[in-house]
Amino acid sequence: MAHALATTVFGFGVARGFLGLSESGNFPAAIKATAEWFPKKERALATGIFNSGANIGAVVAPAVVPWLTVTYGWQAASLLQVRLDLSGLCSG
Repeated sequence: MAHALATTVFGFGVARGFLGLSESGNFPAAIKATAEWFPKKERALATGIFNSGANIGAVVAPAVVPWLTVTYGWQAASLLQVRLDLSGLCSG
Protein backbone atom coordinates (compact mmCIF):
# COMPACT_ATOMS: atom_id res chain seq x y z
CA MET A 1 0.00 0.00 0.00
CA ALA A 2 2.97 2.28 0.56
CA HIS A 3 3.62 2.10 -3.18
CA ALA A 4 0.41 3.99 -3.90
CA LEU A 5 1.32 6.65 -1.35
CA ALA A 6 4.75 7.31 -2.85
CA THR A 7 5.09 10.56 -4.76
CA THR A 8 8.68 10.23 -5.96
CA VAL A 9 10.81 7.54 -7.56
CA PHE A 10 12.92 7.41 -4.38
CA GLY A 11 9.81 6.93 -2.24
CA PHE A 12 8.67 4.14 -4.52
CA GLY A 13 12.09 2.51 -4.23
CA VAL A 14 11.97 2.74 -0.44
CA ALA A 15 8.52 1.13 -0.42
CA ARG A 16 9.79 -1.68 -2.65
CA GLY A 17 12.77 -2.18 -0.35
CA PHE A 18 10.57 -2.53 2.72
CA LEU A 19 8.29 -4.88 0.81
CA GLY A 20 11.26 -7.08 -0.04
CA LEU A 21 12.43 -7.10 3.58
CA SER A 22 9.00 -7.91 4.99
CA GLU A 23 8.10 -10.61 2.47
CA SER A 24 11.18 -12.68 3.21
CA GLY A 25 9.52 -14.32 6.22
CA ASN A 26 6.39 -15.32 4.32
CA PHE A 27 7.50 -18.71 2.97
CA PRO A 28 9.02 -20.06 6.22
CA ALA A 29 5.91 -18.93 8.10
CA ALA A 30 3.67 -20.69 5.57
CA ILE A 31 5.65 -23.91 5.92
CA LYS A 32 5.42 -23.68 9.73
CA ALA A 33 1.67 -23.02 9.63
CA THR A 34 1.16 -25.94 7.25
CA ALA A 35 3.16 -28.24 9.53
CA GLU A 36 1.07 -27.23 12.55
CA TRP A 37 -2.39 -27.17 11.00
CA PHE A 38 -2.42 -30.08 8.56
CA PRO A 39 -2.01 -33.80 9.22
CA LYS A 40 1.06 -35.42 7.64
CA LYS A 41 -0.97 -36.98 4.82
CA GLU A 42 -2.37 -33.57 3.74
CA ARG A 43 0.76 -31.42 4.13
CA ALA A 44 2.11 -31.98 0.63
CA LEU A 45 -1.16 -30.91 -0.98
CA ALA A 46 -1.47 -27.87 1.28
CA THR A 47 2.12 -26.83 0.53
CA GLY A 48 1.50 -27.29 -3.19
CA ILE A 49 -1.61 -25.12 -3.06
CA PHE A 50 -0.03 -22.16 -1.26
CA ASN A 51 3.14 -22.43 -3.31
CA SER A 52 1.19 -22.48 -6.58
CA GLY A 53 -0.29 -19.08 -5.71
CA ALA A 54 3.11 -17.42 -6.03
CA ASN A 55 3.78 -19.19 -9.31
CA ILE A 56 0.41 -18.26 -10.76
CA GLY A 57 1.00 -14.66 -9.69
CA ALA A 58 4.38 -14.67 -11.43
CA VAL A 59 2.68 -15.73 -14.66
CA VAL A 60 -0.42 -13.52 -14.48
CA ALA A 61 1.10 -10.30 -13.09
CA PRO A 62 3.33 -9.41 -16.08
CA ALA A 63 0.27 -9.52 -18.32
CA VAL A 64 -2.23 -7.77 -16.04
CA VAL A 65 -0.22 -5.13 -14.14
CA PRO A 66 0.99 -3.16 -17.19
CA TRP A 67 -2.58 -2.98 -18.49
CA LEU A 68 -3.82 -1.79 -15.09
CA THR A 69 -1.04 0.80 -14.93
CA VAL A 70 -1.74 2.20 -18.38
CA THR A 71 -5.51 2.18 -17.89
CA TYR A 72 -5.85 3.43 -14.31
CA GLY A 73 -2.42 4.76 -13.30
CA TRP A 74 0.27 3.21 -11.15
CA GLN A 75 -1.28 4.23 -7.80
CA ALA A 76 -4.60 2.57 -8.65
CA ALA A 77 -2.78 -0.52 -9.93
CA SER A 78 -0.87 -0.76 -6.64
CA LEU A 79 -4.02 -0.38 -4.57
CA LEU A 80 -5.83 -3.03 -6.62
CA GLN A 81 -2.94 -5.45 -6.06
CA VAL A 82 -3.13 -4.80 -2.31
CA ARG A 83 -6.87 -5.40 -2.39
CA LEU A 84 -6.43 -8.71 -4.21
CA ASP A 85 -3.65 -9.78 -1.84
CA LEU A 86 -5.75 -8.99 1.22
CA SER A 87 -8.80 -10.79 -0.15
CA GLY A 88 -6.67 -13.85 -0.83
CA LEU A 89 -5.20 -13.67 2.65
CA CYS A 90 -8.59 -13.32 4.30
CA SER A 91 -10.18 -16.12 2.28
CA GLY A 92 -7.33 -18.53 2.99
